[in-house]
Amino acid sequence: MLTLEPFDPPSAHLHVLDPDPAIKEHENVLYMPVGAAGLDGDPSWGVYDRTGRLLLSGAYRRGPDRALVGQSRVLAALPTDADPAPAGHYVYAGPLILQYGHFLLATLARLWPYAAAPAPGTRFLWHAAHDLSALDAHPFAIQMLDALGFAPSQFTRFTRPTRIKRLTVIAPAFEENHFAYQAFQRLCRTIGSRLAPATDNRPRPPAYLARTQMTWGVKGIANEGPICGALAALGVEIIHPARLGLADQVALFGSDRVILGLTGSAFHTAIFAPPRSRLIGIELYSSDNQLLINRLAGARMQFLRPRTPVEEVFGGSAFSVVVGFPDPVGIARDLLRAAQAFA
Repeated sequence: MLTLEPFDPPSAHLHVLDPDPAIKEHENVLYMPVGAAGLDGDPSWGVYDRTGRLLLSGAYRRGPDRALVGQSRVLAALPTDADPAPAGHYVYAGPLILQYGHFLLATLARLWPYAAAPAPGTRFLWHAAHDLSALDAHPFAIQMLDALGFAPSQFTRFTRPTRIKRLTVIAPAFEENHFAYQAFQRLCRTIGSRLAPATDNRPRPPAYLARTQMTWGVKGIANEGPICGALAALGVEIIHPARLGLADQVALFGSDRVILGLTGSAFHTAIFAPPRSRLIGIELYSSDNQLLINRLAGARMQFLRPRTPVEEVFGGSAFSVVVGFPDPVGIARDLLRAAQAFA
């Protein structure tokens, strides 16, 4: 009896757009820093005009209803002690989020104009709840920026309310769970071609993306060890993305292999690679962002879901949500069956 069944996630609310996003110039901008509550919990962070109205092109929003992530459409009160910015002009690069998927979709998404040419000397502004030195602990972020010709020293954040004489606001080329522009695909393919210019044409067995060595993530599998053991016994290669450099991950998705796993940000790497691999993801929740990435990248992906409900445990581990599958051997068998049927 099957433990997993194929299905097509709904996607009518998602949109891929051809024209480039807007780039707008603003004067006398108020930069409000991220407070202790973080991006989601702080109602005042963001970039605002001189009257305290949010610059919507600079807002961080998600979903078809374009819900604001923190921020306010109008500030409750203007600060009386805002500092003058050290320089007269900055380019706004949105929120800096150092989780892999969010960095790709929310942070990198405002750098799309620089796929064609670097911007040496340009000063960029991020919003972040942490010091920018945290970049050093996330090599994937440094490597993506470096592939575009950026130096980390070009980016800054302010920790106090700050007045900026002129701010260039680049609208995002990807808005999570809502839309994506072709400009985002061009940006990511530029990064991917520079990180992994060669392709691996060797015939290889299916690969399973394991989460057992991740130190933090959104979704985890409580009994993934037995699933990996059963898959390995069936000839599937077990790969731990957390142990691979970004270039090796891009090369994997650019190979002619079937790649299996629980859907999540590891599969987002497909946007960097030519559409040669075939993807199979176990789907537990909505994968709107992956559906958008698949459309942009031309990726072939099959979604599988459990035929019966799975137990969920929230919090208390390296993952926000941990699930347990009652039949790990059956999960492995059904994954391999799907891989073998994927033309």
